[in-house]
Amino acid sequence: LADIYKMGVDAVRSVDKNHIIMLGGAQWNGNFRPLENTLFDDGIMYTCHRYGGATDANAIRSFIEFRDRVNRPMYMGEIGHNTDEWMASFCKTMVDNNIGYTFWPYKKINDSCFAGIPAPEGWNRVVRAFSEAPRSTYNEIRAARPDPAEARLLMMEFVENSKFENCNIQSSYIRAIGLKVE
Repeated sequence: LADIYKMGVDAVRSVDKNHIIMLGGAQWNGNFRPLENTLFDDGIMYTCHRYGGATDANAIRSFIEFRDRVNRPMYMGEIGHNTDEWMASFCKTMVDNNIGYTFWPYKKINDSCFAGIPAPEGWNRVVRAFSEAPRSTYNEIRAARPDPAEARLLMMEFVENSKFENCNIQSSYIRAIGLKVE
């Protein structure tokens, strides 16, 4: 991974010597062991992700130790979609350990986001029927597909529901990640 990153950084630096380049750890930005030798550029910072588990500093000890060892900034590029309590506790851990963070996601169906999209009537039945059906062969996948006309209607309702004015603002989530609700 470090060799691939070096090639990528060299390519970027051939046209841009100014901007910071963010490198993620292996395995969903969670494993930095393969990146011990990526100090070939002064404009590198690292990004990690975390979606669950404990919220204290011990839960991200490997990120903190790697950041301190390589003396480069660490940025939590995605945290969560979890409970408000989890988000608040984890955001405090990020602040306490000098790690910037980005919420994830801005919008999704229902909660644990800034703007909750109301699920269309019948959405879960269609989605669950497909996602939980056997799909180990093409015939099983074809058999599990929802009715195309019904799926289209649901998707069009989803698009309409996704408009900001139709979303439910999740004030408690916004406060949990340390922002003020106006």
